[in-house]
Amino acid sequence: GLYTGDGELNQQMSIQFGRSFYPMPLYLTGELGINHRLKGYSEEFRYAAELGYTIGGKVTVAGHIRGVESFSNGNSAITGGAGGLSGNNQRYLSYGTEINLMLGRTLGLTAGVSGAARGKSVLAAPAYSAGIILRL
Repeated sequence: GLYTGDGELNQQMSIQFGRSFYPMPLYLTGELGINHRLKGYSEEFRYAAELGYTIGGKVTVAGHIRGVESFSNGNSAITGGAGGLSGNNQRYLSYGTEINLMLGRTLGLTAGVSGAARGKSVLAAPAYSAGIILRL
């Protein structure tokens, strides 16, 4: 059947920050947070950072890192759903890049790829993304 979750409740609290280096077309963002989990799942520390640069006002290239570190304070017998999609005691560090191309003032395209430098209790494979940007 369709996997719809593991039945636990998450409360994620985080702080996000960003900095534009205008007049240079460069930005930096970051995030730090705690994922409070119930029903025997371990809580997690989450972090992320992204650095981006815009070329000619039309093309933005960005690189990012994202990670999760488990506090290992849950029930170790809980593995977490079908295929580990909501796994317990997950730890990983992922990295990736994205490119955004604006085709006009309101329409653009985006594509990206992410991989993992390390992982524990997670599914491992490169992740590819593509999308359409609409600025309204």
